[in-house]
Amino acid sequence: MYHVKDFTSFTSDIIALITYSKKIENNWKKEDFKLLDKPDEMLYGAVQDFQELLFAEGNEKLYDNIIRISEEMLKNYPDHLQSRLNISTIYIARNDYDKSLDALQKAEKIDSTNPILLYNIASVYKMKGEKENAKKYFALTTRNTTQKEEKLKEAALKQLDLLK
Repeated sequence: MYHVKDFTSFTSDIIALITYSKKIENNWKKEDFKLLDKPDEMLYGAVQDFQELLFAEGNEKLYDNIIRISEEMLKNYPDHLQSRLNISTIYIARNDYDKSLDALQKAEKIDSTNPILLYNIASVYKMKGEKENAKKYFALTTRNTTQKEEKLKEAALKQLDLLK
């Protein structure tokens, strides 16, 4: 497990990594100087791991760091769904449901069938008190889950029952 003390420098380093990765077109090499098989996935995973460290701190003061990293990802990789989800999560934590929904709706334009995204949209609508929109998106969640996502489907069905 990592132990970070200087979150400002940590965030700046992550942003520099994202910028550099875009500059080199994600041509990351292994120790033997051969290109990585899936460098985009490596970058996305590494950035998400770093963001999870910030989330795990449970410190509201770090929310802006998460947003800065996510915005840098979106500047360089506009279709990066996870960055939009991270931004949305921060706005939910801040009770700013309109900004959260805005981030999610932008993500929906990228992938309108992602069940986690659909569930999050439904949840934000529920928090806003928009029952009909919440029901619509919980129903969409149930129709777009795979067998691997059975628990998510069950959660969406439970929410639909609660919204009757």
